[in-house]
Amino acid sequence: REAELLLEAMQALPFEARVQVTACSSLRRLALLAMSSLASRDTGRVSSAQCLALVQRLPRGMANTVQAMKQHERSDEVQRAAVLALQALTRLCSSLEGEDVAIQRLVDLESVPILARALRNYPQDPQMQERGLDVLRLLSTRLETVTEQLCQLAGDGGSSFVPAIVEAMNLNISKPKIQEYGLSLLAEVGWQGAEQQRVVLTTLGVEAVVRALKAFPQSGDVQTVGLAAVQAITSGNEECRLKFFSLCEILEIVLQAMGNFPLLEGVQAFGCAALISLVHSKSERIGALADLNGASMAESAMVGHPKSQRVLEFAEHLMEI
Repeated sequence: REAELLLEAMQALPFEARVQVTACSSLRRLALLAMSSLASRDTGRVSSAQCLALVQRLPRGMANTVQAMKQHERSDEVQRAAVLALQALTRLCSSLEGEDVAIQRLVDLESVPILARALRNYPQDPQMQERGLDVLRLLSTRLETVTEQLCQLAGDGGSSFVPAIVEAMNLNISKPKIQEYGLSLLAEVGWQGAEQQRVVLTTLGVEAVVRALKAFPQSGDVQTVGLAAVQAITSGNEECRLKFFSLCEILEIVLQAMGNFPLLEGVQAFGCAALISLVHSKSERIGALADLNGASMAESAMVGHPKSQRVLEFAEHLMEI
């Protein structure tokens, strides 16, 4: 009955900030309990009556949470509680109904600009940033239209959501998950082409990528999306390549990541792809990569991942260079 009462209160008192905060916090708690129950080796299913009630009302829970953010845009308490609740509800929905259902539900609720606005308004709240970026990352990596939407969101001092991503990463350099989710979003933006690569470049996004790669050399998750971001931002863009080379020993950073994580397919594939893009058609860079035994690293990637089509494709290309 708790879940139903919470949802009824949110709908009956939409302008009462305290009601929305309390309800969002309780929805998040129930969602986390439900996920814990699902992950239990003993049951493998939701057993609590309270959690079952929430599961049966997931669409309403997600809709009410987004509505709370719309109604209370200037309340930091509501925004924070709602963002945290929305992430937990999204993860629960993904576990129960699949990511495709969760993503479509969020898109139908027009949550992207609302989430983006909340993150832009509260860059110094690490919990809000981590949870909100996680939801946007999920949406962006699965739907190109979401990435396009983020690129077109007008904001203070920028033509897209990219400045907010970079600011969140800069303010939370010690938080590996914020770096991971930020890098993932920057990679998706970079793959949109030259115009968006330039947005990343001019908003100090390249610097943010380098900082994250250097800050977490032992995190496979950060390195995977970091190398993806390097490849995405430099693909077909000499100006961005020059920026990476001016900031750091980028070839060494990529090769170090590949050496540290030989069993991670993503690191090997994106590492080879990043190297291909970085040295593109420049004999001095190709020579520098050869001096660093880049071909040997590509060969090791192929040996370590003989069944990965993307590793084989990029590694073979790298060896041809």
